[in-house]
Amino acid sequence: FALADLDATIIGQSESATQSEAAMLKALAANNPLLMDKTQLDLDLRRMQNQADTFDASKEYHANVVSQGNRMIGTLTASIEALEAAAGQLRDTSGEAFRMKVTNKYGRLEDQAILERKHAALRLAENPTLASGLEYAPLGEGRPFLIGELGGVRLYAWTYRPGIGKPGYRVGVDDPRNTREWAPGMLDLPAVELAPGKIDIGAITRLENLVRAIGERPAVLSARVERLRREVEISAGEQDTTFEAAAELDALKD
Repeated sequence: FALADLDATIIGQSESATQSEAAMLKALAANNPLLMDKTQLDLDLRRMQNQADTFDASKEYHANVVSQGNRMIGTLTASIEALEAAAGQLRDTSGEAFRMKVTNKYGRLEDQAILERKHAALRLAENPTLASGLEYAPLGEGRPFLIGELGGVRLYAWTYRPGIGKPGYRVGVDDPRNTREWAPGMLDLPAVELAPGKIDIGAITRLENLVRAIGERPAVLSARVERLRREVEISAGEQDTTFEAAAELDALKD
């Protein structure tokens, strides 16, 4: 029974703790007071060193939270500014106010806007790139290309081939402040999916909802920024703490 109890105290512990307890058991068996005192000091040192290592790992974790959190806050703040700038240039497309420009066969926006959603869906379906097959689409996301303008902002599509599943097209909105049509700066919006050869009025409605989301998205991102700031503030406070038993640990080392 005694052996079983001793095994139960060792199994499942770290190697250092197991070695220290094994040394203590040997000291007890030898009934040597000096050896017992030394073994006890070694055991205390190992335990306190483990606590110090855990404390250092915790500080490193909080430092990463602060660093990554601040970086993400900067990215989200830039996204919010871009969305707010885009919202100021939006034009209403509801009802009879619908206006959409599509690209010609050369990939350039046509001057004449389309006034009917059904006609816009037909023209998008005739887009040579959107109508082409996706057999040779690269894995992941392809390069964005201009497909039209809706509500005063440019729409770009790109191929998307997941590791598992069918490939398709995704559509996003270019930052209207961007002056390089060939190098879009996509706004932070959930992309709309288009199936090749299946562009209908429903797809046009999804594109309209995508454009309308420009005005709603800043509030969502602002909430994320506030959560990140709270997390950064908490972790920054944890970074300023010190290991309370540092002096005792140094004394044990000496």
